[in-house]
Amino acid sequence: MEAKDQADGEKRVKKLLIEPLENLGLGRPTTVNKAGYEAMVRTLCQLLAGKDADHLEALRDWAAANAGGPQRDRVPIAAKIIEQSRRIAPPRQTGDASPLLRAIFSAELGQRAIREGWAPELLYWLRSRPEGGRQWPSSYAISQIKKNAYDPMRRLDDIEMRLSEGREDEVSQEEHQFRQRRRVRIAECERIAEMGKGDVA
Repeated sequence: MEAKDQADGEKRVKKLLIEPLENLGLGRPTTVNKAGYEAMVRTLCQLLAGKDADHLEALRDWAAANAGGPQRDRVPIAAKIIEQSRRIAPPRQTGDASPLLRAIFSAELGQRAIREGWAPELLYWLRSRPEGGRQWPSSYAISQIKKNAYDPMRRLDDIEMRLSEGREDEVSQEEHQFRQRRRVRIAECERIAEMGKGDVA
């Protein structure tokens, strides 16, 4: 990776992964002091610099849902974040959707997730389960999925409101990109739902 690409990638990691976790109120791991945490962040930024925004946002959602410490209020240690990063598969085509994904998104649960805006987080949760452990999410899992979706949903609503009011000059390029990525994810969930409806037709 070129030096400029590496530097840009490290900034992307800080902006999309580290800062959002800290803004949620998550503190440094209890096993490291301030200097150790700063070193941990530098290491994460260096190792994850080549990851794209979708990967980092998925990693952020995982870290927020799997906070460390006795009170679950700490950023996970670097080793666990890197381990999870290796588990995150690259985006798959809708045609690869499993029968379970198709069944969930064509059922009331999936339809409600699409209507209410938390379908991308539901899809990520389902795809992050080990193949043999995939199942319908429990009530508790659904509450956590909705919690993880709150900020992205609110952000998208705010962007859409500004655009609908003709205030496009107030929407940054990054916000346009975020909107496009989220709309693509929602569209994928809708296509999976249509595939599921075809299964039972």
